[in-house]
Amino acid sequence: MRRIGSTGPRAMARREGFTLVELLLAMTLTGVLGVAAVRLFVVQHQAFVRQGEGIRRTQNARAGFDLMTREMRNAAYDPRGTASAGVTTWSAGAFGWTADLDADRTADGDGERVEYMLAEDGTLIRREDDVDVAVAEHVTELRFTYFADAEGTPATSADEIELVAVRLAYDTPPGVAGATLETRVALRNRMWR
Repeated sequence: MRRIGSTGPRAMARREGFTLVELLLAMTLTGVLGVAAVRLFVVQHQAFVRQGEGIRRTQNARAGFDLMTREMRNAAYDPRGTASAGVTTWSAGAFGWTADLDADRTADGDGERVEYMLAEDGTLIRREDDVDVAVAEHVTELRFTYFADAEGTPATSADEIELVAVRLAYDTPPGVAGATLETRVALRNRMWR
């Protein structure tokens, strides 16, 4: 009598290992999962790199903005009133001034003639004594608005300027939020004339 589903040596020899179809199916599934894992890694890495670049650009723009606004507070500094220090450039896209920072009665020493402007390539430029230095990159907008007082009366001449509204916008990589930095800077030496 013959048993169905026998477990003899012949039956065991036929059941050991995998069939070719099973091997091909396992290899295909492993390949698909491997490709998906690699794609996930690549996408995550790209997001990480974009975020890092966005952080770098934000820090760069903030550092340049802080330097510019801090220096603007000393515009037209003339402690003795003999240096003829004052605002030299006041357009929507550039702001410049002289100051007697070393109190030597002239406004022609190091760092006493400064101007900020935006270059065509999106670089915030600090010009000191006709030497340009890049302060921040990826800037999309730099705008100055001039006021004669804290109430917001528009200035009509360089001598009237007491308050400057500054707006700086910068670009970030795709997928990273950009920002606009804004403040109002009181020219300390003009407020108390």
